[in-house]
Amino acid sequence: MKSLLTKLLIILALVSGLIFAYTQHIDSVRSEVTAELSQEYNRNLLELQGKVDSKSEELVAKVKEIEYDKNIELNSISTHYESIISGLRNRANRPTSQSNLDSSPGNAESKTGAYPAELFAEDAKAFIDFARDTEELRVNLIQCYKQYDEVRDASNQLSNLK
Repeated sequence: MKSLLTKLLIILALVSGLIFAYTQHIDSVRSEVTAELSQEYNRNLLELQGKVDSKSEELVAKVKEIEYDKNIELNSISTHYESIISGLRNRANRPTSQSNLDSSPGNAESKTGAYPAELFAEDAKAFIDFARDTEELRVNLIQCYKQYDEVRDASNQLSNLK
């Protein structure tokens, strides 16, 4: 009976030694795999970060180019409308006295002043300023659309990176 008990204890010791060795081996393999995956993840992260930085630089350059084009167009609009305003010097100013108002182009019975060429200088300037502001808003809106499109396209390209 002692020999059977001794044999069982030996077998039990061998099995526990094997289990211990197996768990140690599993832990070491797990550590190696974790280290390899971490290195691969870090390499991929650095590669993607480089691509993001590159796209970001391209996007900043494109936005600056769009802004530069907008400023050129705004300067052109400003020059155009300034030349139109300078042509108003030959127009009559709005009358200031009551007697002049009775025969003014704005009088309901009068048909003068109903066409752009007959407007008083102040009124024409107000319309020209309104037109200039509208053109500037149009140019700024177009710039906004272009910048949005560029950012959206860059974002879509980055989301497709793997």
